[in-house]
Amino acid sequence: MSIGGVGGSLASAAGIEKLIQQTMAMERQPLNRLESQKDDLEVKRGIYNDVSSKLENLRTALQNITGDSGALNSYVPTIADEDILGVSVTNSYSLVAGKYDVTVTRLAKAHQIASAQQGQADVALGLSGNFVVGGAATRSATAGTTNAVVTGFGTGSIRSGELELGSRDYSVEFQQNGSTWQFRIVDENGEAVSIDDASDAGTEMTSGWQDLSLVQGTTFDTGRGLTVTFSSTDPTQSHLFGGAGTAKTSYTAQGATINVSATSSLNDIRNAINAATFAEGNEIQATVVDRKLVLSAKESGLNAQITLDDTSGSVLQTLGILSASGGGSGGTLAAGAEVQPAQDAQFSVNGISITRSSNSGITGVIQGVSLDLTLEGTTSVTLAKNHDDVVSKFKEMLEAYNDVASHLKAKTEPQLDATATGDNPTYIAAPLGRDMNMRTLRFDLSSDLLSIYSGAASGAPTNLTDLGITLDENLSFSLSDEDALTAALNENFEDVSDLMDYVFGRMEDRLETYLDGSSSYISSAKDSIDDQIDLLDTRIDSYESRLSAREEALRKQYYELQSQLITMQYDYQSTMSIASGSMNILYG
Repeated sequence: MSIGGVGGSLASAAGIEKLIQQTMAMERQPLNRLESQKDDLEVKRGIYNDVSSKLENLRTALQNITGDSGALNSYVPTIADEDILGVSVTNSYSLVAGKYDVTVTRLAKAHQIASAQQGQADVALGLSGNFVVGGAATRSATAGTTNAVVTGFGTGSIRSGELELGSRDYSVEFQQNGSTWQFRIVDENGEAVSIDDASDAGTEMTSGWQDLSLVQGTTFDTGRGLTVTFSSTDPTQSHLFGGAGTAKTSYTAQGATINVSATSSLNDIRNAINAATFAEGNEIQATVVDRKLVLSAKESGLNAQITLDDTSGSVLQTLGILSASGGGSGGTLAAGAEVQPAQDAQFSVNGISITRSSNSGITGVIQGVSLDLTLEGTTSVTLAKNHDDVVSKFKEMLEAYNDVASHLKAKTEPQLDATATGDNPTYIAAPLGRDMNMRTLRFDLSSDLLSIYSGAASGAPTNLTDLGITLDENLSFSLSDEDALTAALNENFEDVSDLMDYVFGRMEDRLETYLDGSSSYISSAKDSIDDQIDLLDTRIDSYESRLSAREEALRKQYYELQSQLITMQYDYQSTMSIASGSMNILYG
């Protein structure tokens, strides 16, 4: 007797395992279908992500045309003499087109001071004492101009991690926002400076407007060396930089103290100055040139003029930098010590005289632009709408729309099966074919692009086709007549802008319903898919547990059968052996 058929499969462990796998493959089919459903849902979710990304790209392209910093609000500066002046647009939305005549009378210069020439730069000078540089020995704030709201100024400590305010004039501004009075502190150019955030009990700083009620009746510490004493009185009117009655103080920062010993060389003094911490705008760069200690203000202008003084001993006087000490508030420079006086830039724009401490990054003169003064002389700047940028961004928008349209078509319409044979073509169902919102979206967007602007002025373009766009049979748009758009921009910019604002505004409103918030269409669709996937995961986990138990049960059953078959074979062989012995005895 031999084990054959199923019994043959049970004759070895390998046979049993093969039989188990064959059985489990049949029983796993329902699980495979569940996993296939999950895979389909995950693919579908990925498609929604792709659609969302492409719709976001389209929205960005639309905003690049009509947004505050979009192409319709984009200006290009034309400078008659670029050797004299550099211009860059910083905020197109606040900019006003026009021609600006600029005359640069004087460029700003940084203060430079030098010592007398010493014997050697790296040999001990034999001097002892302390001097202060980059400010006075102690910080101070003049009483300045006060009013009913600001009753005084003083000095405080420097918050850890913050730089002291630089030596210059500061004003306290007030404005009313609704029923709330607000304050902030600005520098000599009217630029807001970063100070303690009064609404925060920690270490936050802000340069923005703050609620005045938070500091009324207190001495407010800016955290940067200056304090302001406020009364409990509300302002009766706004007080802004340069206006009459605006509270103002002249602040002097505390300089860095440099310790000099008998073993200190000129190089050692240089290194100590460069390692020191200075107030903002009071920074000093020290070098040694031809055995002279040269001190240079890092910033230009009169406000960055170097202040220094002997506070113990006469190191600076001995070095030939000072002729006399000022008691810590600033000494008198020795004859010939001033290599380059500090100087503010002076220039005029359309006849208005302006002074600034810097030559570069000058804002607040012409709204929306930054000026860089490079040479004395006269030039002009013409600011005009950037039509080339509108055309470029318009074409990019059409490309973004076409990308959305082609993607939606591929994912919502049946696709021809390229592998099919025979005369009758077959089609593959689209993954989003049953999503009517997705199927109609590309048609809705194309309808928006072709919408008529009923609010257009007489004779103005009412449709984007008037600006040279065309639509092909695949619902793809192109700017087939770029000259038509350029001509319209040159001849009637405002009407073109109104048309684009209307058309693109409709498109953005539609995109918002698909993209924004947890209740948006795509977000809701993905949430629904996630719920279905979670349900399938639960069913898959349960089915896998049952299959695992089933597999162990089969293994136990088959191995028990194997044991029984082996026993039966052993018994059969034993019986045959006995029977064979008996026959031999009988007939032997």
